[in-house]
Parts: sequence; C-alpha cells; structure tokens
Amino acid sequence: MKDSGHRLVDRSGFTLIELLAVIAIIAVLAAISLKLASGARTGAMRDTARAELAVLSGALEDYKRVYKSYPVADTSTELFAALSGQAGPTGAMQDRRPFVTLSGLNLLDSGSAASGNALVDPWEQPYVYWPYVSGGRNHYYLYSIGPDHLDKRPKDGVLDLKAEPNLDNIYAHR
Repeated sequence: MKDSGHRLVDRSGFTLIELLAVIAIIAVLAAISLKLASGARTGAMRDTARAELAVLSGALEDYKRVYKSYPVADTSTELFAALSGQAGPTGAMQDRRPFVTLSGLNLLDSGSAASGNALVDPWEQPYVYWPYVSGGRNHYYLYSIGPDHLDKRPKDGVLDLKAEPNLDNIYAHR
C-alpha cells in the first residue's frame, strides 16, 4: 500500500464549541439554582415574619387580658416597651413581667436609651402596630411591610389590603 501522505490524527481533546456548550449549560444550571435559593430564602423570611407576628399577637392578647385593652403605641419602640413590661396602657413607665419572650425576635437597637429598642421583621423594618376601636370593641392591625419596604397606612380605621404597596405585607390580625 502506498502512503498518500495523509495521517490519521488522534484527536483526544475537546473542540472550542464543545467547551462553550458545557460552559453554557453550567451557567444555566447555576442561574436556576441561584433563583431557587433566592426564592427559598424569601420564603423562609416570610415564614419567620409569620411566626414572629403570631408570637406578638399572643403577647397582645395576654396584654389585653391584664389591662382590658391593647397597648396605646404609635411606634414599634412603644410596642416593645409595652410587651416587655416596661410601659402600661397609658404609656407610663413601669416594671412588670414581660408579655413576650424576646428570644428569637429581632430587635433593632436605636442607639439611645431614650429611644429604646424596636421590634423588627426579617427585612429589618419595624413591625407596624396600629390599635383602633370599631363598634365599641378594641382591635389592632399588626403586620410586616414585607420585602419591598412599602406601606400604605390605615385611613379612618380601614387598611386597604388591595393597595399596591400592601400586596406583599404579612398580616397577623386584621
């Protein structure tokens, strides 16, 4: 047999196209897994907020059993003072057993003793507490403003749950 001058080349490596295809597949899989992880994290934060709101609602009911009304509080700091036994229904300072166990709850230290601590949600935003009277009965709104940090406050005792800023809020009591 005559050698035609062509040799068979042993090609055991990958071509550039094959490498780019593998890199593209890995990038797509990484993006999908990051999206899933982000969604799981947001879901876990929502669950944490629901659990914390349930604890705070129970503490508010205990407070009402003792004082016959919910605390008068305009801020999360004042709510913390009331539920931790530091303030009575009128806001006057006192020293009483706490209505809530603080372990597991997120607190934001305001940095000054005069301001106190605030109860905050997993997004580090203060929980919204708003007591009101309707039909001669005491009620309250207690909620987290959610991950978008937007809120449309109650007006005339009515919280518009369909308002755009409130759609991702997490509510304990309405």
